[in-house]
Amino acid sequence: MENNIYYTDVLMNFVNKFYSSFDEDLEEIVKLAKEREGINPTVDKPVGTLLGFLTRLINPQRILELGTCIGVSTLIFGKYSSENTQIYTIDRRADLLKEATANFERFNLKNDIKPMLGDIKDIVPKLFKENEKFDLIFQDGGKKLYPEMHDYTVRMLNKNGLLISDDVLLEKADFPSHIKGINESLKKYNEMVLNDERLDSIFLPLESGVIVARKINDELG
Repeated sequence: MENNIYYTDVLMNFVNKFYSSFDEDLEEIVKLAKEREGINPTVDKPVGTLLGFLTRLINPQRILELGTCIGVSTLIFGKYSSENTQIYTIDRRADLLKEATANFERFNLKNDIKPMLGDIKDIVPKLFKENEKFDLIFQDGGKKLYPEMHDYTVRMLNKNGLLISDDVLLEKADFPSHIKGINESLKKYNEMVLNDERLDSIFLPLESGVIVARKINDELG
């Protein structure tokens, strides 16, 4: 947004006021995470504020998160949902999941959080076969897996549930030559969401791009 000539400092100061409710302790974790090497970027204030807003809006009883990292988005879901909300969160790195679990304890979350260690491509189909259903699913895992996981996530959503997909604008990113397939996967995924008759979707230009989709048709799966 800063590259657009219409986004002056005055306007951006106004826009940033809408993110002022973001938890200061969470903001510190985000800041430290952005300075570290060896972990994927976590959500920042704009997307974090959006996640909090949507959680308060629909009051989900069951949440599935694909990609835990150090638990920032999980903490947001936990903070703004009811104490009996179940939150399943998946990551393939034991070290990050351990750090995330420590953060859950640090913030004294009362929710029923179920950290799951393993590959999303293995765990999600298993949850689907077990007929697990969710009111909110946050897609923030490996970008190449987005298309492969799409039908599973939509079918596991309850009607009127939300599928929130992060980093969708990375379709246009300039990745190093040794990283192949991300652009193509995200382009395919974005088209899948846009053309999915089970979903009512909107794109939001926050951070690396977010798509928020509501499941409107249960009859199609």
